[in-house]
Amino acid sequence: MNLRAAARLALALALLPAALSAQDLPARLSAIGGAAVTDGRTAGVSFAVTRGGKPLASGAFGFADLENRVPAAADSVYAIGSLTKTFTAAAILALADDGKLSLDDPLSKWVPLLPAPGRTATIRQLLNHTSGIRSMTALGSRYWAQAGREIEPAALVAIFANEPPDFPPGTDYRYSNSGYVLLGLVVEKASGRTWGDFVTRRLLVPLGLAGTRDGETSDLVPGRARGYARKKGGGFENAWHVSLSQGYAAGALLSTADDLARWIRRLFVAPPLSDASHLAMTTPATLPNGKTLSYGFGLGVDSFAGRRRYFHGGGLPGFDAWAAYVPGEDLAVAVVCNTDGDVAMEIADAMAGLVLGAPNAKTQRPGPGL
Repeated sequence: MNLRAAARLALALALLPAALSAQDLPARLSAIGGAAVTDGRTAGVSFAVTRGGKPLASGAFGFADLENRVPAAADSVYAIGSLTKTFTAAAILALADDGKLSLDDPLSKWVPLLPAPGRTATIRQLLNHTSGIRSMTALGSRYWAQAGREIEPAALVAIFANEPPDFPPGTDYRYSNSGYVLLGLVVEKASGRTWGDFVTRRLLVPLGLAGTRDGETSDLVPGRARGYARKKGGGFENAWHVSLSQGYAAGALLSTADDLARWIRRLFVAPPLSDASHLAMTTPATLPNGKTLSYGFGLGVDSFAGRRRYFHGGGLPGFDAWAAYVPGEDLAVAVVCNTDGDVAMEIADAMAGLVLGAPNAKTQRPGPGL
């Protein structure tokens, strides 16, 4: 957040009454989203805040399409980048619940052509980023120079398959988009369906997440937002194109703020998984050196305003997304923007802090993103 925006937000929060009434809160939450557009941090934003499963505030500001002057709406559809990983992790756990795979299966059982030592990593290690398999997005131009083209999963794996590991499987943590691409292939082998089809049939349709879909296809998407980047001198320009097929199971989904708020809450309230799988998804592992991770399976875990919080972010050229859930308060916040940067996280933190009476609370580290 730039200094002008930070000062404006601090002033707005300082003027709030000591105790917000139920009538005041929706307007104050909306004002936080509106300020991000007014300050030029994003071209458009959509947001949803719920408590106890009931909406506190939802809406949108700015434009979903600047060139055609299409306003952003509460149901605008955005690329969500690495927030896709929460769905891929849940898909893997659903297959484990069905007896189709074990979290302790070596990757070689499902992707036999991957060379060692990556092929010895387990499904569990892929889920919590302890596989040591180098992230494709860390390869510099060798990955990013071709990121605008459509690509099949096998060709995507070929880009990083022979990279030396970052560490032996299970010995350390490093966020890896490659790991979740491989999990997509595991979903396909274990289910007999494409990754996108399995996620749709097993999770999206049963849970009524009608605004969420696989973005790899060329289908027209009603309400789809276009992506932008901020120009150095102010204003916006079209973001450079990255094919969502490049994200695959690590970052190819499209969604709405409302769907994301309902999804991240549903992972804790009547989750679509067994009790054992839900516990595994939400419990960070401990490394052999005794260090406890801050990531479960497709979910970051931290403390926010003194409360335990689960979250994930997602960033792509032109888009930024953030969804978080505070179980002790039954509070869900989801923010999606069509401009790259950390603005979705900043807005969501300000909204959650306002609800929790901790306006200065903020995420202590950047959220994971594609």
